[in-house]
Amino acid sequence: LHGTSHSFPTRRSSDLPRAQFGEFAVTGIVYPPVPSVSAWKASPDGTPGELVSTVSAAFPDRNEFYVQDSWPGHISGVRVLAPAFGLEIGDRVRVKGLMTRSGGERCVAAFEVEKTGTDQAPAPLFTAQKALGGASSGYTPGVSGGSGANNTGLLMRSAGRVTRLGLDEDGTFFIYLDDGSGLFDGNQWDARGVRVNLPPGGPLPSEGSAVDVTGVSSVIQRDGATHPLLKARQAGDVIPLD
Repeated sequence: LHGTSHSFPTRRSSDLPRAQFGEFAVTGIVYPPVPSVSAWKASPDGTPGELVSTVSAAFPDRNEFYVQDSWPGHISGVRVLAPAFGLEIGDRVRVKGLMTRSGGERCVAAFEVEKTGTDQAPAPLFTAQKALGGASSGYTPGVSGGSGANNTGLLMRSAGRVTRLGLDEDGTFFIYLDDGSGLFDGNQWDARGVRVNLPPGGPLPSEGSAVDVTGVSSVIQRDGATHPLLKARQAGDVIPLD
């Protein structure tokens, strides 16, 4: 609902799930306004801030969502660790929290999220899989061997053929999608391409089929290396091409 605010109980930094904190306190903090996602991500871990941005993806089952700045400013996106129930793509939100990282990805550990209105839903950027993730940029890590602009946290598109369909222990269906780049993330099946986490209840493309996928650019870590990962948001993000 417009103007809905969600405040989360004050917790010790060690109690916050999946976030890797440095040496900083989480109480008595002033949250200065930050002008954009890119400006906040240019700050070191532990930097407090208050950001107004647009929801590009919501994953209520994982207690996370993504926000993204769009044109004409410097486009950038970031993961927010906070309950996402009630949030929809295109919602305008105010987020208060601390910049940190989790699983090799920059993110915001949020203490307050308020929906302030609605905006145009962010559009994905189409790219070759070799460009997914990108290189490191300041405090924001890239993928291993990555080059070009860092795009973790942004809504992206990729197309190719499915080399593997699988199911994680947590119940997440996934595919490996190869656009001919032949990327390999060290998975146990020797599947080539980029891993794509599929949305609950969405289509399950068969191996060998061609699909076009929209998802948030994230990362997966294996054996000390960081590889690109796409997180599809909804059934319409996975489009068969055959």
